[in-house]
Amino acid sequence: MVTRKLRALCLVLGMFHAQVTGAQERDADEDAIDDAIDNCPAVSNSSQLDADDDGRGNACDCDFNNDGACAQPDYSILLACFGKEGPSLGPPDDPTCRESDMDGDGVVGPGDQQWFSVLFGRGLQE
Repeated sequence: MVTRKLRALCLVLGMFHAQVTGAQERDADEDAIDDAIDNCPAVSNSSQLDADDDGRGNACDCDFNNDGACAQPDYSILLACFGKEGPSLGPPDDPTCRESDMDGDGVVGPGDQQWFSVLFGRGLQE
């Protein structure tokens, strides 16, 4: 909870700084969030959704069990949550199925499965 509030404050201060100083911030994914404070700078995710509060936005975080890898156990979690609208009862490593909702549309579906397959085996995206 504190982490989310701190990130929100940094986001607001970063936007304020850019407006006041006219500074040009880097925003590689063009989601209106400066890369310095973006929790997923390579993928557009203006909501900054980070269901497990690990500092990595859902759009870049396929490590649902937080073991440091995006691997088969995480895919099993995704499948257990597939078709569920959040928050739903899910497996122990994603009890509300909110982490598995990588695209943040409120339901774990084909878009999440497709994005997971892109990230699978690549390691965690910063």
